Amino acid sequence: MRQSHVNKVSHFTRGGVLVCAGIFNSPACLWTRRLPYTRRSPTPPARVRSVSDGATARPRPGETDGWTPMGPDEGIAALVQKAAERRRHTGRPFVTLSYAQSVDGSIAARPGQPLALSGALSMTLTHQLRAAHDAILVGIGTVLADNPSLTVRLVEGKNPQPIVADSRLRLPLSAHLLCQHPLSPWIAAGEPADAGRQHVLEAAGARVLRLPMNTRGHVDLTALLERLGALGITSVMVEGGARIITSFLAERLVDHIVLTVAPRLVGGLRAVRRLAHADPVYFPRLRNLRYQWLAEDLVLWCDPAWEEG
Repeated sequence: MRQSHVNKVSHFTRGGVLVCAGIFNSPACLWTRRLPYTRRSPTPPARVRSVSDGATARPRPGETDGWTPMGPDEGIAALVQKAAERRRHTGRPFVTLSYAQSVDGSIAARPGQPLALSGALSMTLTHQLRAAHDAILVGIGTVLADNPSLTVRLVEGKNPQPIVADSRLRLPLSAHLLCQHPLSPWIAAGEPADAGRQHVLEAAGARVLRLPMNTRGHVDLTALLERLGALGITSVMVEGGARIITSFLAERLVDHIVLTVAPRLVGGLRAVRRLAHADPVYFPRLRNLRYQWLAEDLVLWCDPAWEEG
């Protein structure tokens, strides 16, 4: 049993009931390790001072077992610097994977049905991240399900270049990216995609990038990043959906992750599906893990690292 009211804890303990501070080292347990607080408490817990600078109330010693709060020199400014260094050393754009999920890892209740999980502060952070990247990338499934705008609206800043991974050129002519976005979308299509459909989309304002396909019949993401680097893109923010998230992770193309975990249980579509290998040695570890609270949302900042092989 979990119980946050300190006056009730001693009552349960005297009765022989164990009241734990947390269940396990995961995003879920951090909610139980926050400062004791209920709606009737006179003093709420300290709130985040700024969305973008990573400032948050520091937990008491031993509360997080290795989880480190965001520091003032970390966050978006550090990402911009890392992106510039990556471009200088490799010529490939820096890839930030950013999305919101429930505690159980769901991004939607059902496939094809959008689900808003981020709170107001977390959504503001998303728009700050968009403004800090040169481009933003989603899969065609996200466009068909959500019809997103992918613009910067909640903060001041430039809109990133919208990119859609769309192997077969299924982007609808009614999509917001074609009709309402101030920038013409780039569509990453497979080389066998229909030429007639390409002409239609280009007439509507899109730019089609023809790319080789991988063995699964999707656009080769490594080739896509190489093309984007050649086009002057320094940083790409990948927002989803599940297939794109999984593909970037499976192909080890993610440089940084900004994951928002909302305190909800959904039991729906998982953000990360089966990766390329079932052997745990191939699963990415999360290093340089930092966290911050944005109201009820837990935001994790980390670098994925893979074993050699």
